[in-house]
Amino acid sequence: MQALDKSLGLMVMFAAEQNSIARQALLRVAELHNSDHHDIHPRLYDLWLESLMKTVEKHDKTFNNELDRQWRKVLAVGIDFFRHTYYFGPPGKHSNVEKSEPMP
Repeated sequence: MQALDKSLGLMVMFAAEQNSIARQALLRVAELHNSDHHDIHPRLYDLWLESLMKTVEKHDKTFNNELDRQWRKVLAVGIDFFRHTYYFGPPGKHSNVEKSEPMP
């Protein structure tokens, strides 16, 4: 559970600030998920997000459609970063993962 807490915190920080510290920390997590390590295929992130949102809805009495939308928007930045890293390796100087289309 600590790893999930830490990863979610990094994803939120990365989406909010795009700073180099958050990027480097999130990159380490993304690399653990790539095909050379745990091989978590990018198609699984949609399932993970749906499970996470169902859990939040179940346990957060303040949950509503707007909160769901905000969570999804923030987490999409990190998920896109993970997908990019899985398929292409770490985003380089000329890559703009924040504006990329979702991977298949």
